[in-house]
Amino acid sequence: MSSCRVALVNPQFRGTFDGIPMGILYLAAALEEAGHTVKIYDFSGISVSFEQAAKEILADKPQIIGITGTSPSHIEAIKLANIIRVSDPAVWLVKGGYHEKFGMWRDALSHTTDGFHLTFNFAVTTDGEAQIIEIANACAEGREVRDMSGIVKPPPAGPWPYLSYEQAPSAFTHLIPARHLLSAPQRYRYQGIFGDVKATQLMTYRGCRFQCSFCAIPNSELNHDLDVIESDIKGLAEQGYGAVFIDDGTFTVNWERARKVCDLLHKYDMTWACQTRIDVVDAERLRHMAKTGCTYVYYGLESGSPRVLSAIKKSLKLDRVAEMVGLTKKFHMRAVTSFIFGVPFENNGHDGPEDWDASVELIRRAEPNAVIPTVFAYYPGSPAWNSLPPERRDGYIKGDGRRSIWTWFDDGWGAIHAVTEQTALDIRNHLDDRIKDFLWQGLQRTA
Repeated sequence: MSSCRVALVNPQFRGTFDGIPMGILYLAAALEEAGHTVKIYDFSGISVSFEQAAKEILADKPQIIGITGTSPSHIEAIKLANIIRVSDPAVWLVKGGYHEKFGMWRDALSHTTDGFHLTFNFAVTTDGEAQIIEIANACAEGREVRDMSGIVKPPPAGPWPYLSYEQAPSAFTHLIPARHLLSAPQRYRYQGIFGDVKATQLMTYRGCRFQCSFCAIPNSELNHDLDVIESDIKGLAEQGYGAVFIDDGTFTVNWERARKVCDLLHKYDMTWACQTRIDVVDAERLRHMAKTGCTYVYYGLESGSPRVLSAIKKSLKLDRVAEMVGLTKKFHMRAVTSFIFGVPFENNGHDGPEDWDASVELIRRAEPNAVIPTVFAYYPGSPAWNSLPPERRDGYIKGDGRRSIWTWFDDGWGAIHAVTEQTALDIRNHLDDRIKDFLWQGLQRTA
């Protein structure tokens, strides 16, 4: 079979978590397995102009350029694609990411002085392995891309239709992410949580069963093969990696399975970290996590205010937080917590100082090692996003709200927020005045 040259791109963006783009690595692994040539360009956190990035990508003359985008980096992905399209009208451009999963088709349209033109040839609306292979095969064979669930072919003119996202079953749980294609793996520092130990990410399942209003992660869960996970961990140990950040949405939610992963990490002498929820840990789980090499647990607490928790549909037993955070620290693991401020209510108001102080009191009571503050953002596909009127969604497309105040919060840049810049500044001052010793402590930030 003929092969195709594919470039997979993570656009430049100022984020706070400096990890690898796992989705791209799985797509790359699938493409290589299918016989195609792949190169990865990860510009996230790098100071490079869109013109420089486009020139670097096009220098290798790829036939297909796939550009991903998290919700915060979506606008950067569009800007980069527009420059590439002008430079190379013939290259196939493919857009993937959560916006495509949830119907943000018209973002791929642009207008120039010469009139209407379409930037992207295709959008991928699922996890994407089968879809990117079909697109690459069609390009290599000189044929049309076949109709396939998860691939959107836009009409020759006019906006694409809005479609709902349904996660397609994947036949690619056997893949090991193509980390060998990363040009500089040493630059991923994971906020410094592993010190100087060579670290990477590990994914053991996709999706999340919980339905918090602010989250766009699909609810259906897809487990990766445990034998493949072991092969991946073994390979990392042989390559000199000493630590992994488990990139699952809620690692301990299925404890029977998570325990097996813990044991595999311990078998290959890996230090590790994960993210989970307070309601799916207990003393026995935390003890075993620490015993098998866990040194850092990230808890999405979000708020100490019952009415805020109700608004974001987050079930959390507040009286359990201090105990679980305390046990995490007792077992010599760092307990890092996230809190959301600027949360909208159904009556069009939002949380205020009384709610912020409820979180402050919970933080003081629980005494986590660090607090990561966030501002409520509307992300495509989340229940909160689905409740927005079209004119608010348009604000996201245009990039409204991209101001420096948001960069103090976790990945707040590039989103529609429920509060104003001034309120965000008020929140920052409120937290600085009351819990400054907890904010971002011990975490290296790239934003």
